[in-house]
Amino acid sequence: MALNVQIYLCINVEWIPVLTIPTTELSRLATKPLKWLRFVSSMIYGREGFLYVDLDGVEVSDYDSTSLRGSYYFWAKEPPRFIDVDSKGCSATPTPAYFPHESSVFRDAIAARDKHCVFSDFRGELCFALHIIPLHKGDDYFRLVVDQRLETDSDSEGLKNKMTGWSITSHSLEDVISGNVNHEALPTEGVECIRNGLLLNPNLHKLIEVSYAALLRTPNFALSSDDIPRLPDSPSSETDGCRLTLQILEPGVDLRCTLSQHNADARTPETLDDWPPASVVNVAYCSAVLRKWGSPVFVEHVNVLERERCCDVSEVGF
Repeated sequence: MALNVQIYLCINVEWIPVLTIPTTELSRLATKPLKWLRFVSSMIYGREGFLYVDLDGVEVSDYDSTSLRGSYYFWAKEPPRFIDVDSKGCSATPTPAYFPHESSVFRDAIAARDKHCVFSDFRGELCFALHIIPLHKGDDYFRLVVDQRLETDSDSEGLKNKMTGWSITSHSLEDVISGNVNHEALPTEGVECIRNGLLLNPNLHKLIEVSYAALLRTPNFALSSDDIPRLPDSPSSETDGCRLTLQILEPGVDLRCTLSQHNADARTPETLDDWPPASVVNVAYCSAVLRKWGSPVFVEHVNVLERERCCDVSEVGF
């Protein structure tokens, strides 16, 4: 078996490497590495596609196989809508309880829903509210992520179709802890909506901020929940089979300070109505993967495209 796996994409009639990832890392991230590679490649490309073993059009025949080649070629029928490498980044809203007058509406809603860090029992009033799609990306980009999603889950569809105004003031610490926050008054779309957030302990948030860790939601269009390794003590109370899994992308990270583990699953609520959808979570996940194992040439290409998109948006008055 090869030591590394490279994924190639065709850009301007030239096949260039997009990802180079050690096979040892693939085994940590997925029980079905070929399905994981197809998932990540599709998310990066922005269209659902398939892996080929050569340039003669021989498609991978068994995505359940754990035998890996050194190179694969990703192909989709439709033109690309490349992922933005900056879909994750500095995205915390740190408002501890001892500064209640600085508490934000977004954080209040996330704290009322999650109560504690979703991956540990770390006290909620000391946690950070994470914008999964960073706040600085703005509402227009958030809508773009939802509109261009590869997911077919009903919660993503609901997020796309809802759009209301909102008006709410910050809540007291007692309201946040007791859950007395009016979720219906919050935005149902955009980067500040409750479904773009999670409550995390500060150290865990920092790992995600620097792409040492990322969150993956399954099932999705390419991966089942069983395609991702489970811990022996993983929560058994999955809602509709949904998993939100913490994965460590940087080997050797000391996780003791995060009170969590690699491939740990978040506590899922009884209903997924206010829970982050796969379309949002997995864009941030694949952006982190690209930051970690992406080809510098491809990453620069994507960055240029995103700068051009931002310029086009500003020129038409958005």
